[in-house]
Amino acid sequence: MSTDYLEWISISYIIVLVGFAATLIFGLLLIILNIFCVRGVFITYRILMITFTCSGILFSTFEVVFNPNMFSYNSGTIYFTLSKPFGFGKDVLTVSLVVYTGLYSATTCLIAIQFIYRYWAVFDETKLRLFHGWHISIWIIYVLYFGMQWAIGAYNFVKTDQVAKDFFREEIMLRFNASIDDLPALSLVAFDPSNGSIRWWNVMTIVNMSFIMSIQYGIIIYCGWSMYSKMEEKIKNYSIVLQKHHNQLFKTLVLQIIAPTVFLLTPLSFIIYLPFFNIKCSLPTGVLLSLFTLYPTADSVVVIYVVTEYRQKLKLLTDCFITTLKNIRCWKNNQINVQGTTQTRTM
Repeated sequence: MSTDYLEWISISYIIVLVGFAATLIFGLLLIILNIFCVRGVFITYRILMITFTCSGILFSTFEVVFNPNMFSYNSGTIYFTLSKPFGFGKDVLTVSLVVYTGLYSATTCLIAIQFIYRYWAVFDETKLRLFHGWHISIWIIYVLYFGMQWAIGAYNFVKTDQVAKDFFREEIMLRFNASIDDLPALSLVAFDPSNGSIRWWNVMTIVNMSFIMSIQYGIIIYCGWSMYSKMEEKIKNYSIVLQKHHNQLFKTLVLQIIAPTVFLLTPLSFIIYLPFFNIKCSLPTGVLLSLFTLYPTADSVVVIYVVTEYRQKLKLLTDCFITTLKNIRCWKNNQINVQGTTQTRTM
């Protein structure tokens, strides 16, 4: 196996670019459908989806621009970037890495909020007033609070101190041909290399991340399970159309549990908990980090595929687009024929 992991960074970046392109295409499609086409889905829920889609595009854009990476070595994990967009210095790039972690947390918060809305829409419609008027500020504060808690925790608990620099120095030079002293990075070393004691200050960032993830996924699982076990009884007196609508949105939410678990939770959990097993390893775990950018695409595709109205409106848009292209082509051909006829008469 090659000792040089720069190739893995290139592979990761290709995945990121593919994810970004797909997120942009499907995200913009979903936004257009929500704003101009779809009317059968509750307007508040459409606004939530638009907000979430925009945050996904921002998340993916950030990853393309700053190309964050991770590397796991024995009892440590380092989060860094080799990119220098816009000529930014080390300190600015380090802060950018911190902001990216906050965006990750904000994304999981927005997923949880969508589940809360769907749960209340079925079981307690009176609480939906919390998604109107000034009450919306509650959810903005909710997202900002946990995003900032995650980011500030990362910035304070896993600054690259001298112990971390000495721990990663040789491996970073060997694997990435870079000096740790010049690298914008956050570093976690679970055990002190000199005596094997737990580095509690570093461990606190894992506690912080686990706490936030537990809250968001606790909400997701509770609302998801409650809807699974109680929805059929609750909506049996609804109209056939409304029953179908709720069932489609429920299927969407089930897939929206699977998608973040696969693309967000599982990769991060593996990366942040691996150091505590103190396994002798050297892994370019940045490849797993690149999976994050695929999640917004998966979320948009789930909505468009599962909810009938989105599929129908997308088909209509596609047909209109194809028809327009055909009309443009016919017009161009007619123009060419007219020009040809004119030239022939002139001759």
